[in-house]
Amino acid sequence: MTYRNETVKKNPNAFNPAGSIYVSTRSALRRIPCQRGALLLNLIVGMVAVGLLGAGMIYFTTTSTYGELFANRQARAYYVAEAGGQLAIKLLNENKTSTTYLPPDGAYKLGSNGSDGEFSLTSTSDNTDPDMPRVKVISLGVVHKGTWLEAKKKITYKIPRSNPTAALDGTTDIFFDNGLNDVEDDPTWELVEGLNSNLTYKNGELLIKSSVKELVAVLAVQPEAVDLVTARTNSGELLSYEVQVKVKLDIEGNKGKFFAAGITFRMDTDRNHAYGVSFFRAIADNKDMPNWFADNFGTSFQTLRNGNSYIVLWEKSSSTGKYELIDYTLAQPYGFAVDSWTTFVLNLREECNPQPVSPEVCTGSRQNRIQIYAASSSVYPKGTINWSYASNTNFKLVTWNSGLSAIIDDTWTTGYWSTITAPYPEEVGIHAYYDQPSSNDQYFADFAMRGEGLGGSGGYQY
Repeated sequence: MTYRNETVKKNPNAFNPAGSIYVSTRSALRRIPCQRGALLLNLIVGMVAVGLLGAGMIYFTTTSTYGELFANRQARAYYVAEAGGQLAIKLLNENKTSTTYLPPDGAYKLGSNGSDGEFSLTSTSDNTDPDMPRVKVISLGVVHKGTWLEAKKKITYKIPRSNPTAALDGTTDIFFDNGLNDVEDDPTWELVEGLNSNLTYKNGELLIKSSVKELVAVLAVQPEAVDLVTARTNSGELLSYEVQVKVKLDIEGNKGKFFAAGITFRMDTDRNHAYGVSFFRAIADNKDMPNWFADNFGTSFQTLRNGNSYIVLWEKSSSTGKYELIDYTLAQPYGFAVDSWTTFVLNLREECNPQPVSPEVCTGSRQNRIQIYAASSSVYPKGTINWSYASNTNFKLVTWNSGLSAIIDDTWTTGYWSTITAPYPEEVGIHAYYDQPSSNDQYFADFAMRGEGLGGSGGYQY
């Protein structure tokens, strides 16, 4: 690739870190002197240029196919949004002696009139932690705006005022996208089980169809979509994160005698292991028992075959290859209802004994600390995503049949990651099992994830 030094007439903030990218700003930076603003943006976008190159930068310099555009647009939107976060961090670092300074809100365009994308910033003070005041910055990156290829990524930064550069980099929310209409080309999701399922994205909802006798659909977040390897490296080779998704089951007639739908985690399809949390139901009668129940759910689930709806926590057994029950509880007290959106939140912490001190790595025994929260649609409707579940009374922390609210399990950890190379495990996904052909009877919405290890000390991003 050829790097050129070009400028745009009458645009003092223009620069060109790679190919034909230009940067211009609106009124939000008018208070920054022109030369200083140009240097600042040059530094910021230069920092994300490597990411853009890895996310299909060829588009900007050569004739590209629509397939290349389609496959990489989400990654480019992420890096455009990250440029906004980097700008905010640099501005806060230059003004860190101020207790009230906020990066200016506004829209910032890349390229001539935003032809190479744009991001918008909004900033507010966040004093929820009195020992470490932060600034909340929301950066929305957009590429191919106004076209059928348009993609957006919203990243929220919590940046400590006293040490703004601690918040460099982070993880990002993951959303369902129109690309799911063609899973083979989708850059975020991969259908790893139930390959005959038809997926449709509409009005913010993932709809699942299947014309065969019974529905099986297991989707995984592609390893390339989130840099969990870096997150783990930066966290002493421990991998901790939070995931949330809304689930809706549209059950009528004789449907829904058997179902399971929820979040899969510590997922490794190559090595055939995983955990999962599901809304689950199974009746006692074997007459209508679907094949997937006998094939995938072990004998430990027999005790729950009474027609009630449960929240179940399971692990995939290394000996049987089937899901085996870790713990369970009735679902209704946690907001679950048929034909209604119910939210699952997974809080997963990988722990080490002894705990490593950065930059040391875990050399002791590992275990997972698993907590599940749930909320009904009446208090947490579709289209709502936030991470205040631990202090939000609309969410309920699941207390299991064992009486525990935190499950400790060491069956599947990431200890073996240090001995493998790419491709790395998928790690996170969703699953849907249903006892009938599904004509948009199972839905997912508002999938989001945030993790530790990509934000520095005191700063984080989601």
